[in-house]
Amino acid sequence: MAKVLLVAALLCLGLVYVRGLTNEELAALLTGAVGLGNLDIVPDPENSDYFIVSSHGMPNHTLGPWGDGNTITPSYVDHSYRIPKNPTIQAEPSCTPMGAIGLALSGAAIFNPFTWGCYDAGILEAEGFDECRGHPSPFGEYHYHIIPTCIFDVTEVPSPIIGVALDGFPIYGPTDETGRALTSADLDECHGRQVNGQYRYHVTSDFPYFLGCFKGAPVDAQITGEPCECTERADPCQAVNGNEPPQGDAPGQLPFDRDQLAALGIICPTDSPNDVINDHGHGQHGNGSGSKSTVSGAMLVLLTAISINMKL
Repeated sequence: MAKVLLVAALLCLGLVYVRGLTNEELAALLTGAVGLGNLDIVPDPENSDYFIVSSHGMPNHTLGPWGDGNTITPSYVDHSYRIPKNPTIQAEPSCTPMGAIGLALSGAAIFNPFTWGCYDAGILEAEGFDECRGHPSPFGEYHYHIIPTCIFDVTEVPSPIIGVALDGFPIYGPTDETGRALTSADLDECHGRQVNGQYRYHVTSDFPYFLGCFKGAPVDAQITGEPCECTERADPCQAVNGNEPPQGDAPGQLPFDRDQLAALGIICPTDSPNDVINDHGHGQHGNGSGSKSTVSGAMLVLLTAISINMKL
């Protein structure tokens, strides 16, 4: 009982230190069949409490073509981050900024689930993903928003480690020890769970895909210094430009064509386009100020169904 009370007290203070990457996980990240030579993790020479995780950002699997006609060529990016060996579980998880929030064993960056404008990248950018489900940013930074199926054996049970988040916790594939494909409903608000007393994230086929928030506390200034542009999904039906004028003028709202959205399986209502509710489901945890319009209940069900049907 005393131990339980101590842990509870430390949680309230945000001072619970837990084991991060194990030796086995480090070895797997460094020697993955696809990631061999693309990801490096070494002790921080200036502080033994940290690792330095780095890559050049270019995986050695096939890149492109991009289905949306994107002509940007991926380029080498110097990814180098300090992560804690023993991460701290925060009393209040923090939101994920734009840009890299983790690195995959292939060496590619892992991004949060949002597009610019805070829409669901797994749906609205899906046409632009290559066969490994990645694409380059406007600056040439190749990255994943959703499950990168070509960097691990999707039939393996349980799924192996496929990357590391920049708060120090490992990221695993979607299949658990029983062979069940996990969904966001099986995970906590940050998209993770405890396994044998150790915390880990899982990538799933539904939003928010990789991470909903940082369970641990990132220590690298490149991460902690970034503002979180998005903390909730914006509703694309509130920015329809077609049969009706765009709804609202909030920053980041893009004008979508109604037919364009319909082709993605998003059917926007025509009778009451402003009838939306706030979505406080998985992945909507953050510390940003101001709330964006989010999908209605019916739209949320539809979007989730589409995401889940993106087969491994």
